[in-house]
Amino acid sequence: MISNKIISLLLAMVMVLVLAVGCTRPIEPQPQDPQPNIKDRPDAIEPPYTDGDYEAIAAEPDEGGWRPLMDLKVVDGKIIEVRFDEVDQEGLLKSENEEYNQRWEAASGISGPEAYERLQNDLIEKQDIDMVETVTGATRSTEQFKLMAKEALSR
Repeated sequence: MISNKIISLLLAMVMVLVLAVGCTRPIEPQPQDPQPNIKDRPDAIEPPYTDGDYEAIAAEPDEGGWRPLMDLKVVDGKIIEVRFDEVDQEGLLKSENEEYNQRWEAASGISGPEAYERLQNDLIEKQDIDMVETVTGATRSTEQFKLMAKEALSR
């Protein structure tokens, strides 16, 4: 008798479980945001780019006294070389200022030369200025990098 009660109880539990699972709505996949289309961005400079050598330098230094500068080379419509740096009023490059880069790395975990290299490689890989990812610890340099790339390629 006890075994019949246990079997009945187990069957009832299985039926409730089947009913609960069978009556739930299937999970619908959430639509993902599409990657922004370059044509939807009015300030976008569209690849393929025009072959040539491009350069830009900020007219005025930032509050730290640095002027960002950019050199780009485009071959067969693709960016193949990028050089980004910042220069002070004495003409010294930030990437070569060891003391500054040691302080930068101690504060943010990355030095100027490392950040610049990541930005340069990302632009060459992605071929789209707006898709270049912000380098953690170098947010301001990333913004200046993108502005200088747009400035250079718009000439």
